[in-house]
Amino acid sequence: MQGKFPLSGRNLLRHGRRFPGRHQSGGSLQDQTIKAVLILENEDDETFFNRAKVVADRIVDGQKTDVDLVSGATYSSRGIQNAVKQALENAKKATNGETVPDNGTSSGGTTTIPEGKFPYEEGIYYGTGEGYLGDITTAVVIQDETIKAILVTESEDDEAFLKRAKQTAKDVVKNQTLEVDTVSGATYSSRGILAAIEEALKEAERVTEEKKNPTPTPTETPTQTEIPEPTETPTPTPTETPEQKIYQDGEYTAIAVCEPDEDEDFTAYQLSVTVTIENDKIVALSNITGDGDSQNASYIRRASEGTSKIKGVSAQILETGTLENIDTVSRATCSSKAILEACRNALDAAKVTQ
Repeated sequence: MQGKFPLSGRNLLRHGRRFPGRHQSGGSLQDQTIKAVLILENEDDETFFNRAKVVADRIVDGQKTDVDLVSGATYSSRGIQNAVKQALENAKKATNGETVPDNGTSSGGTTTIPEGKFPYEEGIYYGTGEGYLGDITTAVVIQDETIKAILVTESEDDEAFLKRAKQTAKDVVKNQTLEVDTVSGATYSSRGILAAIEEALKEAERVTEEKKNPTPTPTETPTQTEIPEPTETPTPTPTETPEQKIYQDGEYTAIAVCEPDEDEDFTAYQLSVTVTIENDKIVALSNITGDGDSQNASYIRRASEGTSKIKGVSAQILETGTLENIDTVSRATCSSKAILEACRNALDAAKVTQ
């Protein structure tokens, strides 16, 4: 459907407004038509927000912001609607050369973005980097060879550190370079954001190269039909006596004490793991929990699941079905050791008695 929005070129739609939860919409507008509306960030109630998301589709389908709201999620629907309205207004200002609100990229005021030097196809690109306690995913918006905005879309990192580290993303947009300082007191999280931005830019480069040099579709060369050779009838082998099992099949729940080492400062707690054993192999790990401070949960998750760059303890164990040659996960060493110890205790409980 042809739109009626008097704006030239492609414009990013981004705006945040509390109504009652904060929403940020993102997307693209080209040829005076809204091509997409993406909800990049929100602080709304999840249940109401999930019901209200259809409003974004209605805006794109109808090419107007005056659309029907979702019954039972009126405030959330209106929040999305108002975010898109303001984003269109900001796009209009940007087209006319005016400065626009930074929409959450800083504490307030306006931001004038310098011209960038990123010769990539316009669009929104995603990348993931490793923060202090987990992965951080960013959306990098490129327009006119310039990074127009960077948003953290997903994070498994510590919330307090991440909040401080977001200044790194603002500095990248402000200076149009990844050569910026990390935030003191949130170094790992800052590095995670920078790594995510770098990965997003590599994706932008890849997409740009593909459009410039599309890969030709290979043509298939017909092959001659081969006549299969006759197969020999296998000679039956004597039945072997099954080996004596070491462990009894089943699920075993075991605990271990997670204690701090000289580099860690936390109160010791009990960590529990359910281990499933089949044919002397560990085939599943589940219910990995701790009874200590709630903040321990992020360390337990990091130890078990790892990150995009580091393989977690659980994945390593399940690859071989044993506890041999398992590496602990950095910045979750104590939790890693506790998981391994609990698994050993489970194996001890599963041993077949002679």
